[in-house]
Order: sequence, then structure tokens, then C-alpha cells
Amino acid sequence: MDRELAEALALLGLSAAEAEIYVALLQQGTTGPVSAYKLAQTMGRDPANTTKVLSAMSKRGAVRVSGRRPCLYAAVSPEDFTGRLVANVRAKQQLAVQLLREIGEPTRDEHVHPLTSRAEVMDTVRRLLGEAERVVLLDAAGELVNELAADLTAAATGRDATVLVKSTATMDIPRVQIRCDQQELAPARAPGPWLRLAIDATSCLEALLHPAGGDDVLFGQWSRCPTHVFLVHRNLATEMALADLLELLHGGTGGDLARRRTSERAAVVGRLATWRERWREAGWPAYEPLRDAATGAPSATGPESAAEMETAAEAAAEAQAGADPDDSLQFIYRKRRRS
Repeated sequence: MDRELAEALALLGLSAAEAEIYVALLQQGTTGPVSAYKLAQTMGRDPANTTKVLSAMSKRGAVRVSGRRPCLYAAVSPEDFTGRLVANVRAKQQLAVQLLREIGEPTRDEHVHPLTSRAEVMDTVRRLLGEAERVVLLDAAGELVNELAADLTAAATGRDATVLVKSTATMDIPRVQIRCDQQELAPARAPGPWLRLAIDATSCLEALLHPAGGDDVLFGQWSRCPTHVFLVHRNLATEMALADLLELLHGGTGGDLARRRTSERAAVVGRLATWRERWREAGWPAYEPLRDAATGAPSATGPESAAEMETAAEAAAEAQAGADPDDSLQFIYRKRRRS
């Protein structure tokens, strides 16, 4: 049997004898089910041992058994068999996680992790996108956005996350809102293809790839540190709001309407990030709003709470009710309610 095939079956949990017998049964497939004795003769194995292994394999769903005296064995299709193995491993993994969480939670990972190759950068980006549940903010060179198109769509469709992208390239990706920022440096003048990513309120990544291509990077890191994530998210959200505002103004939208639309987007993105919850988990002190020096009441210009931002977003949506959908960004960025 091919060594690579044997190693693959071993990773799925088959012993060397089980893997050998399973492959032999597949090779016998054209002649129909076979008895343990005949299969043992074909393989040059001990019949009693072969019968014992086949019995164990039938219990694991690797072979089908028919007839009696003698029993006849046939291989289950590779798709069905390996699918059952993967499902069993996943069930065991979920049980192990549940039992381990009952013991205790590990120390929160707040380190900054370096990324030393292009492959490592893109693999980490895809892994973080796979975790997204609420909001994705991405600023990247056009070539990298195109490379991640399927992963961005999966985050937007499979998990109903709001996915917002800023790039220098004009493109169309299903369910992904893209702003082409004409104010950015032309790619030819940039140090190399860049990528900045913020996922929910939990993780961020920054990378600058080598302009000559290949697997080299000039800089790369990712983190779950709340402070780092907050700064990257805030920076990206501000730049995207500015890109929105410039696009509206260049399109002839009046200043007041452009400001209102941009405020709607900022309120929705802030609501999706759930910063207050993240800060409490990190043990940060309460962020009290500024207070008016004369009255002592919270200042209207002070930091908004998550509830205030949500109220503002809903009020903006109600104000747009019945209006032309093209007259508001709220219909694009509001997160759909789960049924």
C-alpha cells in the first residue's frame, strides 16, 4: 500500500492492519462482497486475525456485512467512511472542550504574535475571518482583497457578519461593502501590499508584504490584546467613515446629509463591536462620560455608551423610514436580526 495513503488513514484513526484490509476490500469492489477467508488468502494474512479485524471495522462503519456462514464483507464508500470518522473526532473534540472548560479557563492570550511569511499571514487572516460573528473591518491592497474574496463572502453569508472593506481597487464581492479610497497612495508608491484587519472586538492583524512577491514579509503581527484591538478597530472605522464621507461629497451629496449618513455608519459599527462587554472582560475601569461643569449632567459631547449608540442608530433608521433606500447607508450596514 502507498505510504502516503497509509499515513492519511492512520491520521483518521485506522491501525495499519485496518488500513491494509480496507484498501484490499476496495480493490475487491468490482467482484462484490468477499468472505474473510477468501480475503485473507488474497492478502496472505491469517484468516482468524482477518476475521477479528473485519469485525472491529464493521462496528466502526468501515465495512458492510451481509450473509451468514460465511459472512461477506464489502468496503463502505471512502466519502461515507471518512465522513463518519471526522464526525466522531469532532464530537470527541467538543466533549473534551466542554469537560476542560468545567475545570477552568486558560489565561487570556494578550500577546502580540509575529507573522514571518506571506503564507502565515494569509492563513491567519482566513482563520480570524472564520471566527467573525458581528463585524469585519479590512483595509488591504486590491490583490489581497481579491485573494480573500471567498472568505469575506463566507463571513458575511454564513455567519451574517457585517463586512466592510477599504481598498484602492474597485471590485464587487457578494455581501461585502467595499469603499474604493481614491485618496490612498497608488499601489506602485506603497512599500508593498498591505493588510489591516479587525474582527469583532476580539482580534486584529497588521501586515506589510514584500513588494517583490514571494513568501517574504516586511512586517506582520496579530493579537487578541484588547488595547491593541481597540486601537486598530478605531483607526480602521475612522478611515472608513472618512472614505464614505469623501465619496458622498465627491458625488455631490450636501454636507448635512453626508454627515448624517456617515454618523449612521459609525453608530452601527460601534454597536456591532460591543466594546463595553470586551472592556469588562479585560478588567478595564469604567469609562464614565464627561460631565457638564455647571450642571454635573453627562455632557452631550462626551463618549457615547453602547446603549446610546444603538439608540442613535435606531433613531436614524426610523428617520429614514419610507425614504428612498439610496438616500441612506443605514439599510446597508444594519445587521439583520436572527430568526
